Amino acid sequence: MSEIKERLIKASNDGNFLEVVCQSYFDHDDNRKSVGQQLAFLHNEGKIDVITEFKRLTKDIGNTNFFSARSVFGDALPELKAPVLAVMDCLKYLAEGNDMAADLLFNQPFTKFCEADTKRPKELLKIAENSDGEWDGFISLGVILGSNFQLPKYVNRAIELLCHEKIEIRIQAVFAIGRINYRNDTSLLANALKALENVIQAEYDDRLFGTALESAFYLYLANNDMESEVAELIQTALIQRGDFVLHTASKLFVLENNKIPLRVLDILLEALKDTKPQNKDVWDNIDIGLQFLIKTDRVYKAILFLEHLLVHNNGELSIEFFDSLIHNLHGNSQSILNILATRWFLSKKVPLCRAVEDIVKLSHGNDIVLIADTEQFTKQPEGIRLFAARKAIGWLYINPVSATSFIVSLLDASSENEIEQITELLFDPLLISYSGKVKQYLDSLLPNQSTKVRGILTNALEKLENYHDGLKSARDIPELLPSQSQRETHSRLANRQMADARKKAEKTSILNSICSKSVLLYGRKSIHYIHGLDEQMHRQEMPLHSFSHSIEHSRLAYMDPHGLDYMLRVFRIEGCER
Repeated sequence: MSEIKERLIKASNDGNFLEVVCQSYFDHDDNRKSVGQQLAFLHNEGKIDVITEFKRLTKDIGNTNFFSARSVFGDALPELKAPVLAVMDCLKYLAEGNDMAADLLFNQPFTKFCEADTKRPKELLKIAENSDGEWDGFISLGVILGSNFQLPKYVNRAIELLCHEKIEIRIQAVFAIGRINYRNDTSLLANALKALENVIQAEYDDRLFGTALESAFYLYLANNDMESEVAELIQTALIQRGDFVLHTASKLFVLENNKIPLRVLDILLEALKDTKPQNKDVWDNIDIGLQFLIKTDRVYKAILFLEHLLVHNNGELSIEFFDSLIHNLHGNSQSILNILATRWFLSKKVPLCRAVEDIVKLSHGNDIVLIADTEQFTKQPEGIRLFAARKAIGWLYINPVSATSFIVSLLDASSENEIEQITELLFDPLLISYSGKVKQYLDSLLPNQSTKVRGILTNALEKLENYHDGLKSARDIPELLPSQSQRETHSRLANRQMADARKKAEKTSILNSICSKSVLLYGRKSIHYIHGLDEQMHRQEMPLHSFSHSIEHSRLAYMDPHGLDYMLRVFRIEGCER
């Protein structure tokens, strides 16, 4: 360590201090913090002026060295003995350009620097108050750190600052009130909450109300007995639902999801219903919050909230806004997805039915199996299962496994009349249209079904076999066979359409920017050359391999497109509210 000290002192005299600091930082990768600690020691001994040296730091020494040097200063800061203002000036210089990384780098070291001396929080607060706006952002930190040494004094000082003429200082004071450690002093907590109430009753400012909302909640976490008062304050703060207030509410909904009492949760969710569709940051927070909520016993609050959003936003908001929630429904919350699908098909609300379609569609090709939630059919009138089956076909027709699985799950508890009609729907349109995928799925289901359902499915599959036999018999009718010329014409048309589609896709393909293109005229291998370590060209051969992908298209879409379209539209909207 003495060698490092000597090198640093010599470098300061020679004018290459920062270069030597960076080199020492890289040389001691096993204990890099020691370099900063040695700097602090030398500064405190008066042998080096660390602050002056680091105020010469520029990016001319290179990005790597620049950021490394800043890290060394952050390591030195907690043990540094220097005036608070001088340190603040240096931090401002090093973080010039609104560098978020610098803010994260220096936040904790500067806090430790201020905590190292009981006089520093007082000095920091004094500088911030008298800075004419330059250091307003440090007021909350000064109050919070000072309260660690003199709690009543700094709580009262924060309350006094709530009446300051500058809105920025009032906001800082409100922020500090929520972060002070009150150490279970109920009297101070009550005074702080009362001060927040007075603030939001005196004026309206979006940032002020949002900060008060957050601070009030943290006061509740400090003393749960204040739930009623905090809930009323939060409700008042959310009367004016500006963007910042709603963003704060959504942030609490995410970060403190498991700590929010039911009464406060209801208030937050009611306010978040007014979020504008274009406010993406808030929707991202709501998305994550809902994902947490459905894993708890508050799942129905999440469902009711989601239903309100989908129904009352005039089509401007879709379930696709909640991609994290959808991913969770596909993976770990299949039972919740079954509840939603059943509930929304029975809701008679088009936006909710469309949401089921979107959730299944966003599975990106994976077959989502849906099982109807039978409890929702209890005490329902005759025909309700048939109604749900028609909805499933109408909205999930292009996802046949999802539609089929939902319909099959209805059969066991259906009446004889419903079974006959649902079985007919299972055959036409599902089995007729997707005789590959749906038939394969039903075959896999047969061994695990009740005797009743197994018989129904067996009859449907036998009906499909008879249908196919009838189609095959038509092959012998010459009038129904296209001529050789017609087949060739159709083949050329299909090839031309495929080639045009490929060219159109290539124009926007990202592969063009990362891959080279070559045309193989013959052979079973591709050949290319690479540069070796010996600087010679080496021939490489790559055997060609085949790959394939198949998609089953709806047969009815070709046989009777207009009839199919009409049927699906009827199934979707019949019985639904306008």
